[in-house]
Amino acid sequence: MAQSLDFYEEQSFLGQLFYEKIGEEQITAEFPLVNIRIRVHCTPRQDQHLSHATSSILWAGAQLLGSYLSEENNRCYFTGNAVVELGAGLGIPGILTAKIGAGVACLTDADDSEDYMKTMTLNLQENLERHENQKISDCFFKKLVWSDKNTDLPQLDDIFDHKEQYCQLLRKLPLLILASDVIYFHTNVIAFTNTIAFYLNNALSLLLETNSDNVEFITNTDNLPRAIIYNFIPRFVHAAEQFFNNFAQNGIQISSIWVEDSIDEQSKEDKTQKLRIPLNIEDGKLKDCLNKPQFTNKYIGMIVQPDNSKTLHYSLNKKK
Repeated sequence: MAQSLDFYEEQSFLGQLFYEKIGEEQITAEFPLVNIRIRVHCTPRQDQHLSHATSSILWAGAQLLGSYLSEENNRCYFTGNAVVELGAGLGIPGILTAKIGAGVACLTDADDSEDYMKTMTLNLQENLERHENQKISDCFFKKLVWSDKNTDLPQLDDIFDHKEQYCQLLRKLPLLILASDVIYFHTNVIAFTNTIAFYLNNALSLLLETNSDNVEFITNTDNLPRAIIYNFIPRFVHAAEQFFNNFAQNGIQISSIWVEDSIDEQSKEDKTQKLRIPLNIEDGKLKDCLNKPQFTNKYIGMIVQPDNSKTLHYSLNKKK
């Protein structure tokens, strides 16, 4: 019997996007720049339809995000800071930051099924086991469902259980949010972008309250909370306009954006050479650009932050 077009599209997408196929019991992600291998167990699934498997496999975007974080110039984004991973799935990027310098890492996902929770607990235990002379930061899991309503989202202090050492980090150093391969179902774009915006603005408010007398600190863009996002271009391009518009409406700006090869393409070349093509989103033609044939099977990466005009306005008011 002939399969529908949707079936073929989904199977093709699975082959391009997943770092490993559904059904693998264990997967290893390697980060040679920091000499770390993270081996994770995959959540067993009776139903392996894509919509039910998003938190039970390692997506290629997670590997790319982890590789980006492992580069020396990018470790400043999380060293000593609080990290929150959204849609963590198996938690590779978040676990990696805990192993190489984050102050604390919280992995979040909407999935809190019994199988998933067992798998996540096992992955955290095995990868964060402390050995002699090895410093590993705290890393834990929290259920979090994205929402387009701020009232449905817990505050950052709630996510970190109001533990003093974590809350102090949120008030002293900029929060880093991580997300990879989160835009697949177009219906979740608004909820996702609103959740990112809510926590970046929440984190900025905490920093401003604590450092109100330090104008130099709060006007330095390096001290702004940020999110680093990776997504497969074919599944992102049709949601791009909605994605960026909602960020803008919530006071979030794109500070850096680029296109990068998928894991499969990078494996054909020297993996130490990362080819990132910068993009310009101000010309209004980003969708047309991403639709070009040369960007098929590639990833979009970006860093987003609160609009720094908010901190400038705050500092001017303090001087009055």
